[in-house]
Amino acid sequence: MIRIVKEIYYTDLDNSGGRWYVSPMIPASARYKETSSSDEHGRLKKVELSYTAPYITPGLKGNLAILVVFDDRSRVSFGSTDVPVRFKIVEDDLFTLSCEHESPDR
Repeated sequence: MIRIVKEIYYTDLDNSGGRWYVSPMIPASARYKETSSSDEHGRLKKVELSYTAPYITPGLKGNLAILVVFDDRSRVSFGSTDVPVRFKIVEDDLFTLSCEHESPDR
């Protein structure tokens, strides 16, 4: 099943006081992938997210929690104070943001 990312929200775990912000995003540029694996310690979930943005807001450079909203209204969140999300940001004519996040699969 193809999941189309409609919106991406973020909160800066160090500075936002729990407030969520909409990330700027070029429509239809996002790629979301989720995989699970198992080892002797249990199941592990890996999330990969990348997208293109016309500009970067300062909060996107911090320790983040991310909320992804898909076009079918389903949602996925990842990132915490224990294991925050950090974007790799590449600047060209536009900005490409990407991250990988691993956490226990519950």
